[in-house]
Amino acid sequence: MKIIEKNAQNLRIYVYDLTNPITENRLEKYHMGKATILDFIRSYFYGNTKLNFMRWLVRKDDYFIIRDRNTIIAWARICYKSTKEVELGSKEASLISGFTVKAYRNRGMHTALIKQMMIYLKNKGFKRCIVWAEENNMASRAVIEKNQFTLVSSPPKNIDVPLGE
Repeated sequence: MKIIEKNAQNLRIYVYDLTNPITENRLEKYHMGKATILDFIRSYFYGNTKLNFMRWLVRKDDYFIIRDRNTIIAWARICYKSTKEVELGSKEASLISGFTVKAYRNRGMHTALIKQMMIYLKNKGFKRCIVWAEENNMASRAVIEKNQFTLVSSPPKNIDVPLGE
């Protein structure tokens, strides 16, 4: 992995070593797993139209979703290509673009999705996964840190240095 500094100035970038053990999170009452195109066609996006998501589906990424009956309430994706922020190495992937519907937040949805994606990547032979969050996105940072990712890059802090008299 190589961080593209000019494009990652306001990001905290984390890495997880997929050779470490990963415990799966199960969610009662909800369906969770790797999405297929049919999931996006047949399901309702809570508060959104299908058109908002169709532009994302042309890429070769993998999507993981959580459904409450036929409503997608949380989703995230695995990106296998380098982005403007991070250049991926071999056997590396990025976990990006996660979202949980506000009414379902603080129930472990995104944590469960991250665990599912990590297990999926590990089973496919990947060695590391990378994730990032903006410095001010405390909710995403909390989920990332809860999942034991290692911080590898963060924005420099502005330090006030008193001037001499």
